[in-house]
Amino acid sequence: MNFLNFIYKAVIALLIILISFFILAMIIAYPINNKRHYIFSTSNSVKENYTMQKDNKFIQLVAVQFKLNPHDFTQSQNFKAKIDSIMANIKSRIDPKYNTLVVFPEDTGTMLVLDGMDNVIKSSHTLNEGIEKSIRQHIITMGIEKILYRTSWPRTLFLYKSQDMAKTYFETFSNAAKKYEVYIVAGSILLPDYKIKNGKYLSLKPRDNKVYNISYLFGPDGLIIGRQKKVYLIDLEGPQGLDVQPAKLSELKVFNTPMGKIGIAICLDAFKQDVLNELKKQGADILVQPSANPGPWTYEQREDWLNGSWFAVAKQKMFKYAINPMMTGSILDLQFYGQSSIIAADMHTSGPNYFELNSTYGFVSLSKHFDDEEIIIAKVPHP
Repeated sequence: MNFLNFIYKAVIALLIILISFFILAMIIAYPINNKRHYIFSTSNSVKENYTMQKDNKFIQLVAVQFKLNPHDFTQSQNFKAKIDSIMANIKSRIDPKYNTLVVFPEDTGTMLVLDGMDNVIKSSHTLNEGIEKSIRQHIITMGIEKILYRTSWPRTLFLYKSQDMAKTYFETFSNAAKKYEVYIVAGSILLPDYKIKNGKYLSLKPRDNKVYNISYLFGPDGLIIGRQKKVYLIDLEGPQGLDVQPAKLSELKVFNTPMGKIGIAICLDAFKQDVLNELKKQGADILVQPSANPGPWTYEQREDWLNGSWFAVAKQKMFKYAINPMMTGSILDLQFYGQSSIIAADMHTSGPNYFELNSTYGFVSLSKHFDDEEIIIAKVPHP
């Protein structure tokens, strides 16, 4: 019995010693009041792994001039790989100590409607032909949905494919924002308006028969900060085209972030004074204009484009900064052209302008090409 007591006390003493060593090791590895966490390796070097405290003196603005390629959309894994490749490129060019806002062009997610449509794309010559063939492939199920939703064929197509599109879109950009620790305005996508709670969607089942051109803002934690629907639509999006539902002016919102207050005006919305006035009224510092121009980048078009975010920021001084990423490339007969830009209200010296236009003020960064992929970045003072 005495021997057992001796063994028991010896085990307790040994446990106390081991626990003491463990606590000491934890104190060394995780110093109190130090935000840096150290991981010890088997070598003599110490690997430092921590989330850096952001410096609020500057912010970094990134415009992604995306070039469409059907291959990137006909399989969801291709889309995820494409976005991750772009984000890895951006990471190599930014300073991690500053907050970064990455903006993709309008309709970056819309082309996910092509998922599984490899054969349709290869056998079609026009967008209308592609839509018709896709509908015929699923005529029974889509016919039932068309009757239930009481809407047009193009809108029925997007409602039919909305759950798969949304799942890929949300997963891709949420993971990218979290992985690369940046804010992302994920271009836009044609989707129903989902209910968002605590930064996540509650269900991907359409709540009604409406489809919007909608943009989502993701935070570095991967959660959804907010969304913005397009108010003013172009003919391609109208009743005789894709049959998109326009949003109401009253639905415009500004999102407060550590980078400043962000207001999103999808493409044509940034040319409309009532939209700009509403975002200004709500205190937006940064105007985000994701764009996709489905037409030639002519001299007239370039001159007219100065009436968008450039006019609002450089001329009217309504906002501190603007980011205007443009879509390029083509899907069948649908072609996109444009030059992406980052604009500052206090950029008074004469500098670059759109291709072949006279030098002007306001542009902090401007893409060199109007028909190719490019990423432009600007480090600017915090607004």
